[in-house]
Amino acid sequence: MREVSLAEVFKHNTKEDLWIILHDCVYDVTKFAEKHPGGVAVLEENAGENATEQFKGIGHGKSELSKLNAECLVGKLMVEKHAGKHF
Repeated sequence: MREVSLAEVFKHNTKEDLWIILHDCVYDVTKFAEKHPGGVAVLEENAGENATEQFKGIGHGKSELSKLNAECLVGKLMVEKHAGKHF
């Protein structure tokens, strides 16, 4: 599986190029956004960022994650080291 850096995810932060992080995986939800039952705005609010807490908070479960894995998965978030710390 491809590893994706935080810096790369942060670059995809617009409605036209929308990536999010969920459970340490990176998803390109650009094409899915228009079909999102909760609307595009909620995805745009989390564009280029980690949306795991919002995803869990709204009650999403394994079925929604499975659909994203099948349709939108870009790769796994890269573990990065900075000054001896893991992020």
